[in-house]
Order: sequence, then C-alpha cells, then structure tokens
Amino acid sequence: MKTYTVGGGWGDAIHFSPEWIKNSDKQRVCGWKHVIPSVGDVMKVPMASGNNLLFKFINVTKMGDPPDMFVADVEAIGYEET
Repeated sequence: MKTYTVGGGWGDAIHFSPEWIKNSDKQRVCGWKHVIPSVGDVMKVPMASGNNLLFKFINVTKMGDPPDMFVADVEAIGYEET
C-alpha cells in the first residue's frame, strides 16, 4: 500500500475533480503520477485543523494519454492518527 498527498504541481499532482459524486461517501479525483495509485492505496488531505483526512482509492482508471494520467474514486476512511 502506498500513500499519496492531494495537491502538487505539473506532472506530479492529485486534485479533486469538479465532478463531485453527490449523495455519496465517494469523491472523484484526477491526477498525474509516475507511479499511478492502485485500489487500496491511501491519499492524505491536509485539513485546516492541522489533521490529515485519509481517503482510500476504490477504483482507478488509467487514461493512457498522457501515460501518467488517471481518474479515480476515493472514499473517506477517517483521520490519520497522530
């Protein structure tokens, strides 16, 4: 299992998609990573409180053009323990 962090810059980023999934615990993200996330990997989202909210990748679709692009659905699994 790998851990990723939301955000980043050109060619190395994960962002929440504007295509929010309404009435669901799932959210859509899109990204560009040299190592594309797999189902079961985790994404950290820093919150204003200083804590990290964790999301689990529940499906990942590789776009193929460009080869490092993907879209995925994630679901919140709770806050990171400190």
